[in-house]
Amino acid sequence: MIIVVSNKELNLGSSGNILVVGSLLDASKVMGDITALVIYSSSESTNDFAAHFATLKNKSIGSLWYIANPENKDDLIEMSVIGSGGYYIEDEFFLESDDLLESLISGGGSSQLMEIGGVGVLKDFVDRYLQGTSNQIPKGYLQVLKSAVTQMSDEYKRKSDQLIVLSEKATSVIEDSSLGLQEQEKERKRLAGILKEIQESMEDTKPQTRGSNVTFFPRVSFLKEKDIVRIKDIGRTPYLFSFVYGFLKYADKVLNKRPKLIVIEPVGTNFETHYSEFNWITSENHTDRSKYFAEVSFTNYPTTQVLTSFIEDSAKDFFIVLDRTTTSPEHILNTRKTRSVHYAVTGNSVIESLKLRSKNPRMKYFSSARELAGAEFTIPFFDYPDPAFERENLYLTRCGELYQALTRKG
Repeated sequence: MIIVVSNKELNLGSSGNILVVGSLLDASKVMGDITALVIYSSSESTNDFAAHFATLKNKSIGSLWYIANPENKDDLIEMSVIGSGGYYIEDEFFLESDDLLESLISGGGSSQLMEIGGVGVLKDFVDRYLQGTSNQIPKGYLQVLKSAVTQMSDEYKRKSDQLIVLSEKATSVIEDSSLGLQEQEKERKRLAGILKEIQESMEDTKPQTRGSNVTFFPRVSFLKEKDIVRIKDIGRTPYLFSFVYGFLKYADKVLNKRPKLIVIEPVGTNFETHYSEFNWITSENHTDRSKYFAEVSFTNYPTTQVLTSFIEDSAKDFFIVLDRTTTSPEHILNTRKTRSVHYAVTGNSVIESLKLRSKNPRMKYFSSARELAGAEFTIPFFDYPDPAFERENLYLTRCGELYQALTRKG
C-alpha cells in the first residue's frame, strides 16, 4: 500500500494500491505494510509534523518520498525525508495518476540534498583542458564556463539560504521541545506535591470502625422496562414511611401486583437502628445475594450493583423506590420517563430554596399534615390504632385516591 499525505484534493486511489490521507497523524494510524510514504502537503504544525514523522519512521516503510514544485517546497520536509534516506521530486506531474506515481516509486530516485547545477560543465573543463592534452579552447566555451560558474554561485547561495531556514526550524523545534519538557517537569512536581498531601491527610485520618465512609453516591441509571414509582423525600417529611408502606399494601391488595418497597437512607447507624426490624443492605453485607429478595428493604449503600440487584428481582413486578438521601435534590434512580418523580416536601420554603420548580416547571409534589398550594395531595394525619392490621386497613380505605395519583403515568 502506498500512502500519500495531502490536505489538497488529488485524483489518486483508483487502482486500490494508493491511499490518500490528510495528515501524517492519519498516516501513522494506517494498519498493515506501507510500501511507500509520499508527502505532498500537510497543514500540521512543525512540532506535530516532527512528532508524527518520528512515529512513522518506526514503522516498516519501504521508501520515503517528498513531491513538491520548488515554489511550493517546504525545506523542513525535504530535509526530514532526505535525511531519512528518502527522495525529493520537484515535479508534481507524478501525482496526476496512479500509474505515474507507481512508476516513479518502482524506479527509485536521487537523495542528494546539495546537488548544485553547473558541476558537470566544470568537471568536463577540468578533464578536457587542465588534465587532458587539448590546448585549444573552442570559441564560446568560455561563455558556457562562465554561465556554469554563475549557476554554481546562485545554487550555492540558494542552498546556503535553505540551510539557514532549516537551521532556524530545527532550532525552533528544539526550543519548543525543551520548553515542553520544562512544563512537564513542573507539572510532575506539582502532582507529586498533591499526592504527598493526600497521603499525609490519609495517614492523619482515622478510619471508621464499621461501615463505609462514603457519604455521596452518584445517580444510578436503570433503563430496562420495569414498573417503578419513584418518591424523593426533601426534608424528612412526617408520616412518609407509614404512608409509603400503606402504598405497598395497596399495590398488593388493590392493584393485584407483586410489589417491593426499597427505601434509600443516608449513611449512618441511626436509621439502621430505628428501622432494625426490616431487611438492610449496607457496605458490609452488600455481597450477600439472599438479602435482595425481601418485600421491604432498606439500604444506605445505593451503588449501581445494589439498586440493580433490587429491581431485577423477577419475583416482583412493581417497585416503589423511596429516596431519602440528602446530598442531591434529584432522585438517585434514573429510569425511563414513563412516570415523573413525586417529591415529598415539608413546605414551600424548601421548594423555593432548592429552586425545584425552576429546574422542573412540571414538578409533582405532595405534603404531609399541612396542605400546600399546587400540591397533588396531602398525607392525612391519623390516630393510629395499635394493631398493624388495622393501620394497614386505615391507609387502604382513606388513601386510595392518593395512591392512584402515584401510580398514574406521565
